[in-house]
Amino acid sequence: MALNIKIDGKEVVVEQGTTILQAASAAGVHVPHLCYHSELSIKGSCRVCLVEVEGTPKLQPACSTTVCEGMVVRTDSPAVREARRGVLELLTMNHPLDCPVCDKGGECKLQDYVFMYGRGKGRFTFEKRTFPKEDIGPFVVRDMNRCVHCTRCVRFTCEVSLSEDVGVFGRGDHTSIGTYLGRELRNPFSGNVTELCPVGALTDRVFRFKARVWELEKVPSVCPLCPVGCLTELQLDSGRIARIRGREGGASPWICDLGRFGFGADHSGQRRPFIREEGTELDVPWDVALGMVTGRFRVISKESGPDSVGVLCTTLATNEELFGLQHVFRNVLKSNNIDFRVRTARPASREEEEVLSAALQAQGRVNEIEECDSVLLFCCDPCEETPLVGLHVGRAVASGARAISVGPMRPTPRPLSGDWLPATLEQGVLLLASLSRELGLKAARSGKMKSDSLKGLEELRQFSLERVSQLAGAKPEKLRSLVEALLSSKKLGLVVGAEVFESPFVYLVLSSVLRLSAARAVLGAGETVVLSLLGEGNVRGALELGAFPASSCGPGAGNGEPKDIEHTAAGKSMNQMIEAAKEGQLRALLVFGTDPLAEYGDREAGEEALRKIEFLAVVSESVNATAGIADVYLPLQSIYEREGTVMTLDGILRALSPQRSDLGKRSLLFDVLDSLSQTTGEGFSLKDAASTFREMRRLHGWDCPEDLEQLAAGSGVEVCAKVAKPSEDWIASRHFERDSRPGETGLDTSDFPFYFATGPARVSSWVWARPFSDHQLVPREDFAEISTSDAKALGIVDGDSVEIESASGSVRVRAVLSENLMPGTVFLSRGFREARVNFLTGGGEPTTKVRLRKLDA
Repeated sequence: MALNIKIDGKEVVVEQGTTILQAASAAGVHVPHLCYHSELSIKGSCRVCLVEVEGTPKLQPACSTTVCEGMVVRTDSPAVREARRGVLELLTMNHPLDCPVCDKGGECKLQDYVFMYGRGKGRFTFEKRTFPKEDIGPFVVRDMNRCVHCTRCVRFTCEVSLSEDVGVFGRGDHTSIGTYLGRELRNPFSGNVTELCPVGALTDRVFRFKARVWELEKVPSVCPLCPVGCLTELQLDSGRIARIRGREGGASPWICDLGRFGFGADHSGQRRPFIREEGTELDVPWDVALGMVTGRFRVISKESGPDSVGVLCTTLATNEELFGLQHVFRNVLKSNNIDFRVRTARPASREEEEVLSAALQAQGRVNEIEECDSVLLFCCDPCEETPLVGLHVGRAVASGARAISVGPMRPTPRPLSGDWLPATLEQGVLLLASLSRELGLKAARSGKMKSDSLKGLEELRQFSLERVSQLAGAKPEKLRSLVEALLSSKKLGLVVGAEVFESPFVYLVLSSVLRLSAARAVLGAGETVVLSLLGEGNVRGALELGAFPASSCGPGAGNGEPKDIEHTAAGKSMNQMIEAAKEGQLRALLVFGTDPLAEYGDREAGEEALRKIEFLAVVSESVNATAGIADVYLPLQSIYEREGTVMTLDGILRALSPQRSDLGKRSLLFDVLDSLSQTTGEGFSLKDAASTFREMRRLHGWDCPEDLEQLAAGSGVEVCAKVAKPSEDWIASRHFERDSRPGETGLDTSDFPFYFATGPARVSSWVWARPFSDHQLVPREDFAEISTSDAKALGIVDGDSVEIESASGSVRVRAVLSENLMPGTVFLSRGFREARVNFLTGGGEPTTKVRLRKLDA
């Protein structure tokens, strides 16, 4: 219902339920405010937004007063100005006069309002109230003496991050804002409070005293560190990143701590190429190293054929780099030996490529999750893996959605865990396959399907509820209630964890997801929003652009397959390239941005194979473990220094804005690619990201701006093919179910009683902050998480040194006790330098089992 009101003489038409502050903003009238924020609940505590409403005896807070028909509002009358003056005088009564040294100077609302409405001179001469300073973590500096009690930070942790780790303490003149029990501010979104705080009470420790805000150049960009690809604003000082903030226009204005502070780890200790002769590293000019790479790949490819060369690449790369790599290797060197999945156990068959393509096309939008009334979290902790996805799951739960989680770790914060069904990855795969089979059976028996799928589904007896309940340790009644919950949901969200994509069961999981979604559609249960978290960085771009050993250049790319790309026989995966290197069949390998020696599942086998390769070339930001044994090393700018585009989890194309680099913004990888392409006289020019992007745009038929800067300024363009719902053919699909036997391992569980779980370092663990923060709360020792019940049984307390041993090797770490880990499980992050996960994994088993031993002090 439209309402007509007047604000400072302007006639404004607004919808019913609009507040005066919102109406004034829409009319272009500024009403000062401190506690109000459009993304938080209304508090009305600061009283700076008081306005005069005709017909009311007292001034009204504009942030909490809704408009009515015919309302007349005055925002700048003498009474209003006098009230603001009084409120500001009270707010500054105890506020320190330290604007010249406060980091908030230049963007402080209190400073601005005092200048606009204040008296200009204080009348209070008594000693000001003060609070002691408290350390609440490596990213946020808290100074309660500057606090105006707006409670924005409190509402943020209660309503957005759901961590509830900040509260209001005391009363009256002794009121303060702090963390509960004096703990640190530890949640994946903690840095947002520095942006929310209207004064200098909560400031950014990383940016502190580095620059003044009016000196910063603001550039639109996108976060490249996780597949969500949040819109960001880079604030540059002399061309280098001083700080990063969120930008409007995306799924959410908030960004996680990794996206906000992760640029601090952007450094390279080596900016010159080197070659290795007789075990000695020799610095050489760029053109010498480049010529050696080009020459050796050309000679080896001609001598031994296309199958003798290969490339491993990172997902922390631009689309242009990934496209260029697969183009040069497929079309110029005629080799499909390309992979970004350094931890994947086996390659994909043609049938599995079809499943992956269908799963990508069924991928939902991140912000659709918050509209769901039920959310199933499968083997994931979204707030820690891809925090923005977790934020939208949290919004759904806060709106009344039911959360169901299956996996070895309880999702955090606690509201997201909902009904937690503890299960190892293998048990979880069995559970999901069983649930999808049950829904498929209901769909097949409903008479609503065009094809007869009943017989095929009934033959999949290894996924019956009864069998799976025994293997997974869950009661059949519990599984049947889950089936009903999945069926009764009007809009179901299904989030699949990134670690699933590192397992041999990934295609079984994806086919189960497609079956479940298709069955719900046949039964008329409602929409299913599927979000597969896929992996790290620009993993969606790597999949869409073919940076893996498929017989095509990538499933579901653009609006169809690029006709200019040749399709030959499928190439070798990382695992197969390692085997080929052992046998001397793979003679030359290019490693771009990744570290297979540190990441490959079987450390010993990986190192043996890499050392046998005749010519190993590494292009990376720093001299990692693999570069340490390479024949040629070529330096690379960090991802924050390279121009190009990335593809988000939900298929949106966005552009990066690079910071200044002494190596330039043009990725040095293009020197290698263009040299290889031009040497053979085949292929198009790969001179830089801009020209490569134009070629990608032409081949894929993307309807998007041709200019990268123009693309970066917007919110992105959706370029990936999508389907409204999976075909009902997936209900009867049995490509992988026939031969899949999750839960049947050959390991002796008496010798190795613990299930070993791994994954990327969680955002709130602060492990990723090691390179740039010396704060005492940033962990310096490698650690493993152990359930509290297991620790009690073994006599282990928090901080003890323990040894984790598998059939492949052992590591020694510090023990951290966790209430969110299922008993019988040990979790070790992949973010450590010394305690490498691949010291424990390997041996060909899909699941790693370990034993745990407390070490003497």
